[in-house]
Amino acid sequence: MRYPSIRRASSKVLDLHANQPVVRRASQVLPASTPPSQPYWLRDEGTAGLFHVNDAALIGLPENPPAFPIEYVFEVGGQTLVVSTEPVAATESANPAVRRRLDVVPPVSLRFTSGVQLFAPGAARPVTVELTAARARAAGTVRLEAPAGWRVAPSSQRFRLGRPGERARFTFTVTAPPELATARLEASARINGARFNNQRVEIRYDHIPFQVLQPAATMKAVALELAIRGRRVGYLPGAGDDVAGSLAQMGYAVTTLTGVPRPWNSVARLLKSTRTAAIKVQR
Repeated sequence: MRYPSIRRASSKVLDLHANQPVVRRASQVLPASTPPSQPYWLRDEGTAGLFHVNDAALIGLPENPPAFPIEYVFEVGGQTLVVSTEPVAATESANPAVRRRLDVVPPVSLRFTSGVQLFAPGAARPVTVELTAARARAAGTVRLEAPAGWRVAPSSQRFRLGRPGERARFTFTVTAPPELATARLEASARINGARFNNQRVEIRYDHIPFQVLQPAATMKAVALELAIRGRRVGYLPGAGDDVAGSLAQMGYAVTTLTGVPRPWNSVARLLKSTRTAAIKVQR
């Protein structure tokens, strides 16, 4: 058995006999430099409608090459046969035929509780980052990185997560510059000298294989002069949107509507009972 990515091989020779299974247990450690799993076309930031791929040899592949390739070497009738494969794991005890590829994940993942944050020029607002542990006893520091003109306090915070799946939230105070501006804030964690800045998004559907996305943990910060009219808004949310949260950031008291009354003339009465908000952006 050979492990090409770490340039190692097993020296134990096994005799294979017809209809007799052979099981061999072995464990290997991936190099610390192994990057977290991410579809190769999403590793670098692209432009509208285009992906950016540094390694042209990957273009056209339906998925990433194995994160940890394995080669089985057989001697059959004096001939050498090499079978290339990768580690897989059963994801369902009821259906062991459903397999999952090996994913490389950092010891913690990070996530902003809001994807966009609005600021008045020169104003300060709290920004919260959530950490989730992928292994036991993950400890280090978490920080926010902001471009010039934006201030973050404190500069970093220490964390310690005891078990896989444990979560903790950390709040920073971010101050916008005095002028209109847009910025990209990035969250990162440092553990034993290594820096990690990945989210972890799990895609689980019955009709497709389990998939993991690990983009950079970022948030868009916008400093602008914003004038609003009205204070109360009724909002009927769509699938997966965060409009209600954005309206709350703008200063509205949002009432989430859970259904649309019928007949439709009842909608008019509902809208009249909730003060309609007009939004004006001062340029």
